[in-house]
Amino acid sequence: MLRLSLALCLTVFLLNGLDAQKLAGTVLDSNGAPLPGASVVADGINGEFTDGEGNYSLTLLPGSHQIVCSYIGYIAQTKSISMKSQGVELNFSLADDAVLIEDVVVVGYG
Repeated sequence: MLRLSLALCLTVFLLNGLDAQKLAGTVLDSNGAPLPGASVVADGINGEFTDGEGNYSLTLLPGSHQIVCSYIGYIAQTKSISMKSQGVELNFSLADDAVLIEDVVVVGYG
């Protein structure tokens, strides 16, 4: 009985993996420079960080997904996509999140 349950679970897992599709793209700043280490998250649970050239890749099941891209010092972007075919490309261009601060106080203890 245990072998049958394990075999069934493995079969379901492999079949779901066959339906998975690749989402890939690049994250750039407003000047077109890559943003290494930017966060790209699908549906709040499946995410990756960009590599040194700003590239990322996610594996998603078919259907609709919310993709959020964020990076410290930049305004986060959310895009909706529908995974219907293999190899969907989704690129992001993040704008600076300029916050002006009048004074900064640094206290050191030694």
